[in-house]
Amino acid sequence: GEQLKEQFEITMKEFDKSLTDAQSCLLETVHLSKCDALPELEEWTSFAAWQSAACSTDTLAAVDSMLQSWCKRIELVLIETDLIQKESDDIGPYAELVSWKHRMTKFNFLLEQIKSPTCRNACGILKLAKSKTLETWKVFDQKITDAANEAKDNVKILYSLHAYCKPLYYGDPVSIKPEIKKMMEAILIIYTTSQHYNTTDCMTHLFVKVRIIFILCCLKLCFSCFFVYREHKYSKKAQAVDVKSLS
Repeated sequence: GEQLKEQFEITMKEFDKSLTDAQSCLLETVHLSKCDALPELEEWTSFAAWQSAACSTDTLAAVDSMLQSWCKRIELVLIETDLIQKESDDIGPYAELVSWKHRMTKFNFLLEQIKSPTCRNACGILKLAKSKTLETWKVFDQKITDAANEAKDNVKILYSLHAYCKPLYYGDPVSIKPEIKKMMEAILIIYTTSQHYNTTDCMTHLFVKVRIIFILCCLKLCFSCFFVYREHKYSKKAQAVDVKSLS
């Protein structure tokens, strides 16, 4: 009965955590601002429309400015993402999965906007006009594509590791001992097979997080032993007082 109750509580905690993570992922979306001066840009899908826009100085300037602002926004997103990744060493291995899920959501949403008709039409117009901004845009387009693929791959492999990390959060040093070997074998497989996560930085992040959750697991056992000892000590004193009062 107690074991079933404990398992149910763990399942509910995991479910609540999943809902919280899903909600936080939705907040990670980044919107690329469209050109207010050209609300019809999305509809300019023909080559003739591109040629007409490329010949218009005002239209060309508006499209060029929009793409430049997108480049700056994407550059800022890439810098912020790297900084967040470097500053997140103080939490457990599950947080590594959550971090990459956030990155996957962010970059996939950016990728959808890059593949939108508005973006395709803007690139078509700037290509006809031989704009230098288009070359810069291609660089950031590739960076977002690579970042989205990396995040997708890392989320997939970290999900496979998460099953072995669960006992670290809910068990004690004795009960998690058999799981440690399985977890280390899973990390080894990640290191040898992953296309993106087998870098020194990524593996260091992961081992730091695993180490921290080991320490927290041991501390939890120490505190629980302390409280059991204190309650036992006080109960012995109370029994002694009762015996004295009876005599």
